[in-house]
Amino acid sequence: MIEQIKYINHEREELNFGQDGLFANYNDLRNYSWNFDARAGRIHKFKKGIVKKRLPILALKDHLTADGKNRIFEIFEKDIIAKNMASCTSAIIT
Repeated sequence: MIEQIKYINHEREELNFGQDGLFANYNDLRNYSWNFDARAGRIHKFKKGIVKKRLPILALKDHLTADGKNRIFEIFEKDIIAKNMASCTSAIIT
């Protein structure tokens, strides 16, 4: 199963894992839990704090050029420097 993940930084630059020789290895993106508040025996609201996740990246040798590595680094680094949250969407391809 190849997981298709699209990472879009705050400047709308994209990384597409699962195609073009770039793959996301085993990750914990779907390992999550929610907390909730209850009032009078009923759930009142769900909440989730900020969590740290890992996304190991694999690239085919042909795509692992210096320019390719720099592009990956720069796309992630722009969000880190700007302290901006990115958009990460995924879909499983069977």
